[in-house]
Amino acid sequence: MPSLIETIKEAEERAKSIRAEAQASGRDMLLEANMNGAELVAKTTDDMRQRLANAKEEAEFEGQKLARQIIANAELEAIDFVRAAEANVRKCSDFIFERLCES
Repeated sequence: MPSLIETIKEAEERAKSIRAEAQASGRDMLLEANMNGAELVAKTTDDMRQRLANAKEEAEFEGQKLARQIIANAELEAIDFVRAAEANVRKCSDFIFERLCES
């Protein structure tokens, strides 16, 4: 049967061994967490770049669509304005012609 001192020494040796294993395991876990974190950051960065590219493309498309609508509305307004001007020119010419005929 081992003496009390030998039992204590064995316990201290086991504690040192357990501590060393825990430190090694902790380092491994930390290394793995850092690698996983770096991979996650890279993946997230790529995802965000893709989302940004998609959003930019969609914004450009919507901007072009809106520009086409504005141009179409402006063309319709211009056509209406020209028609109204032509009607006024006809009225004016009719008025002038009537005045000339009265003289």
